[in-house]
Amino acid sequence: MEDDILEALEAELEREAALPFANIERNSRMLGQARSHALHDAATNLLDKALGAWEGDHQRALAYVRRSAGLPFDSHEESHPAALVAGSILFAAVTDVLEESAEDDHVWLDAAEAVLADPRRSGRGDLRHVLEAIDLDYEPTPSERQRLRAAIATVPKGPDLADLVDLSTADLVQRITDVLDVYVAYLEAVEQLEGG
Repeated sequence: MEDDILEALEAELEREAALPFANIERNSRMLGQARSHALHDAATNLLDKALGAWEGDHQRALAYVRRSAGLPFDSHEESHPAALVAGSILFAAVTDVLEESAEDDHVWLDAAEAVLADPRRSGRGDLRHVLEAIDLDYEPTPSERQRLRAAIATVPKGPDLADLVDLSTADLVQRITDVLDVYVAYLEAVEQLEGG
């Protein structure tokens, strides 16, 4: 079987090599991926620094968010790198708590419900997107699924931040700030629920 796969791959490479400009197309894709990874790494670095300064020096945190929003658009991913990273940070926070919880421990969902119930949190729609993904990709128990869907229904459906490609830099900064605010509020709710 492995020989068949290897032969098919070699045949495909030979066909591709015979095409004019094949190497140019492949190199272009590789450069696009490399640029995309570099932009993602830069956004991750800046948003990690923003979160590190969030409580102690909010103006410094906002400066990092502004720098992340100033990164170039990622044409390979067709999104702004800081938007993708901000959403990923929030997703990872919720799913990490979920995955580390015992089967009968619902702190991940309790914290999400608390944040969604707080009307001061402008980024609640982004938390809704995370919970929708959990509903689809994880296997919540029937009672968790019922609570999850009830919590999701409390926040109007809106566009995913990563899909908003035409935002001004100021609007992007605000949306990323809103997501980071929800991230911090979520982790604080988890800590409070766990008695910390």
